[in-house]
Amino acid sequence: MKKTLSVVLTSAMALSMFSSVAFGKTSADFTDLKDLDAATKAKFDAMISAEIFDGVSDTTFGLKEEMNRAQFAKVAALIMGLEVNKDLKTSSFTDVSVTDAANGYALPYIEALKTANVTDGYAEGQYNPAGKVTKEQLATFLVRVLGKDAEAKALTGTDKTVSGWAQGYVAEALALKVLSNNADGTFGGITNATRDLLVTGAYEAKQQYVPAGKVSVTEAKATGVYKATVTFNKPVDTTKAVVSLTKGTLAVSATTTWSEDKKVATLATDTKIGEGEYTATISGLDAATVEKTTATFTAKEEQVSKIDFVNAGDTVAYSTNAVIKLKAENQYGEAVSMGTSSFTALVSGQAPASFKKDADGNLVITANVSGTAGVTQGNGIVPVTVYLNNSNITVSKNFKVGTVPILSKIETGTVTYSNNGTKLVAADETASIPVNLFDQYGNPITKGQFVSGEIAASNVNPVITPYEQNLEVVKATSSFATSDLFDENDNALIQVKLKAKVDKTADYTVNIYGGSSSATATVSVSAANLPAKVEFDTSAVTLASNDASVYVPLNVTDANGNKLSAQDIVDNKDRMNFSVTNGTWSIQPTGTDKGKLKLSFTTDNVVGTKVYVTGQINQSQSNTFVQTSIPVQDARIAERITVSTEPAAKAILGASDDVEFQLKDQYGKDIADIDSNIANANGQTSNYRIKVEVTTEGTGTAAAPKTAHAPTVVTGAPANVTTYYYDNTQFDDFSNGFNLTSTSGSEGKVTVKAVIEKAANGTSNYSDYSSVVTRTFEAVKSDTALTYSINTVGTLFAAQDKLTAGFTSGEALTAGNSQFDKKITVIAKDSAGNKVILPSNYVRGISSSDPSVIAVDVDGTDAYVLGNKAGTATVSAVVYTNKGETINLTQEVTVKADTIAVDKLVAGATSASYTGLGYAYTYFTDGDDTLKVTDQYGIEYENENIAKYDAVLGLRYTVSVVSGTGNVDLDAKTGQITAVGNDVQEFLITAIAPNGKSVQVLVARP
Repeated sequence: MKKTLSVVLTSAMALSMFSSVAFGKTSADFTDLKDLDAATKAKFDAMISAEIFDGVSDTTFGLKEEMNRAQFAKVAALIMGLEVNKDLKTSSFTDVSVTDAANGYALPYIEALKTANVTDGYAEGQYNPAGKVTKEQLATFLVRVLGKDAEAKALTGTDKTVSGWAQGYVAEALALKVLSNNADGTFGGITNATRDLLVTGAYEAKQQYVPAGKVSVTEAKATGVYKATVTFNKPVDTTKAVVSLTKGTLAVSATTTWSEDKKVATLATDTKIGEGEYTATISGLDAATVEKTTATFTAKEEQVSKIDFVNAGDTVAYSTNAVIKLKAENQYGEAVSMGTSSFTALVSGQAPASFKKDADGNLVITANVSGTAGVTQGNGIVPVTVYLNNSNITVSKNFKVGTVPILSKIETGTVTYSNNGTKLVAADETASIPVNLFDQYGNPITKGQFVSGEIAASNVNPVITPYEQNLEVVKATSSFATSDLFDENDNALIQVKLKAKVDKTADYTVNIYGGSSSATATVSVSAANLPAKVEFDTSAVTLASNDASVYVPLNVTDANGNKLSAQDIVDNKDRMNFSVTNGTWSIQPTGTDKGKLKLSFTTDNVVGTKVYVTGQINQSQSNTFVQTSIPVQDARIAERITVSTEPAAKAILGASDDVEFQLKDQYGKDIADIDSNIANANGQTSNYRIKVEVTTEGTGTAAAPKTAHAPTVVTGAPANVTTYYYDNTQFDDFSNGFNLTSTSGSEGKVTVKAVIEKAANGTSNYSDYSSVVTRTFEAVKSDTALTYSINTVGTLFAAQDKLTAGFTSGEALTAGNSQFDKKITVIAKDSAGNKVILPSNYVRGISSSDPSVIAVDVDGTDAYVLGNKAGTATVSAVVYTNKGETINLTQEVTVKADTIAVDKLVAGATSASYTGLGYAYTYFTDGDDTLKVTDQYGIEYENENIAKYDAVLGLRYTVSVVSGTGNVDLDAKTGQITAVGNDVQEFLITAIAPNGKSVQVLVARP
């Protein structure tokens, strides 16, 4: 009907504005909002900070005032994010005019609503700006914003306080919980809506609103000295999204947390947000689902906006260490990060005894009130002034002098545990209870007041209930002293220690009595992971007769049936006892087999027999005895040859390649050198060797061992066949493989054929034992018809545009000399599609269709491309072919300016033996397998280069001691290990990227 507000949804609605934060008024500035509960205040703060609502005066919000249609138009336009032309002076409605003193301000908002087809007015040509908005009209608006118009039309209602046309909309609004009924159970639809209903109703709708279309960054801004918030128009897939921050071209390391509705990312930065322009970028999402990926903001250096006293009252105790607290706020409403050296404090015109900051960032003055001239107990005034140096920001207050301090109130904080967990578990672990002590005036009591004797530490009496003999309050002597009550930073706390492991989980109440006050805290103790039952898991254990040792996994559980970890098993090794026939046992303390039962044998076991293993829990009141047997299998031998590095099938113009092998035993494990005279179950012995025949055809190819090895002359062998034999002590040399070479201009073929041979019963009559492995390397004619192409370059990073040459040592940002360039590789194939290896790229020249997008360079026969600015350009490479011709190969290449992010993070090793101080990446490295970062452009960074390019990668290292005692010191940025305690047995190094990707390596002393 015409007289209702006509609301039409458009994709431009931007309710996500509610989650933005502005630095203006809050609910605390309005007297009629002071009695709201915390949850409602948060909703009002969101609307006020987004500047959608303001008060009707500087101190009054107008909570229950009715809204007219002009006010409603402004709110609707703002929450929908409509474009508003504030310079507009003429309305399309005859009853809307800028000369209207009461409602003329709403003209541009009313026109914005009409342009967006949100409203067509109240009557023909009229808007009725002074008309009131009813509750049922508000319900209709909110339901349609949420896209539930069809659902509402399908509903009916019987509420007599609601108009017939609005029954469905009111029912749907109630179902969605954006509005609620009155206390009498009716909605009151035809009554006028008040401002509080619009605020809370619109806020609730925002929580459920998901706009159509793609994800876009709507805003980014600094919200703290170490914090920025990035707002999106709709919920984001936080499992994929990566939000990064840059200042100019440099990455700003930050940790990201997401709001519950997944529309706001909060970036906690490692460094201060200072003067300059910042860019927030979202990546990781499917490009088809994202529209606007960046937002910029300009930040200012931290500024002090005001200083306020935060003492409970205007009286301080007559004390040598009276505390006066102030809060200096910055432009973000935070306690300023700058130190007290930036401020001057005066007490009675003199510098105070102490002036520092507490853990909450407050400025804390400790004043010798009792030593102030002219002041006596209960009589006198102490003037206090604090100002920001070199500014006009100052605050002053006269404090009355009271009597000597009396402990009158105790408060406890959040309990923390020395194991960084939520319960005490192991012996000597402690729980720390922060304690806030207050005098009779509500002011903090300090350590100095205990030291001076004004308050006795014996007045504080902590008691643990119920009694537990292994739980105690930490104190140096039998009585509680000042040193027991304060930590090294002079913060008051009570410490509770677990003297020994306990066998039950329970919560204990710590009652802290002091003066006329008391407080409580709860300390949780967990039943220790003490072994109560042990089982062997031999399902995957293979014991060959010639194995010197074998590891048996253990399943150990406590009295509650909880499985013990590997570390728990190591810690409790003395509580378990095992035996093994023909060997000894131990619990492996470190490495990948940590916590397993290691069985060691000094002599070979006999094939076909069994090794018996028993185990039990010491000092157990129940029968825990277990037994298992492990059958002894045939000795390990080399049974199969595999190719670990495949060579190219063909070569031209003198190109070379290689082939490498890996031997496997009969149980599928890698094997190297083996023993001689290996016995089987029947007692027969055998020896094994490897025979390699290199057969050449023509003069263009050859194959030679990579590890020098003399051939054997075989009587009667063809002249073109060279034979190599590798005995049981030379298997590693064989696995290193063969170099395959060709001669330019010649044709030929070389075949490497390898087989394991066996000789039984001590004879030298060897015969083939394994399948034959053969690889052929062929040199083709130099004029063979080949087709050429260049490798797919992939997307380039706009390095020259986004970075500055020299931003890290040795980085010139030129093609051919940059970490961010890519090499153009020429690929050749014969008519059958076989890849033909080339001795070099033979690139004679390279060019870019747009040098402002892609920079290029040639170095000898190699060519390189480097991204300049975002865009697309065609790269053309002039290639010299095997027939002496030159051809032009092209490829279209895209350059993007998205901030570099870690796409892959892999480690070559997950466990390593400690070899001394150095860099973390050495422990992540296993041979050629290194610690490697790959960004979204396919650029790889390895080992020391990761720290070199920290400005774009931001990888950080952490370390924790896993077993033993002491510390490990590690540079978080470079990964340099500078100290390892002598008693540290194992430590875990974690490398973590800003987007959360991480790898770990466990380092153990041998």
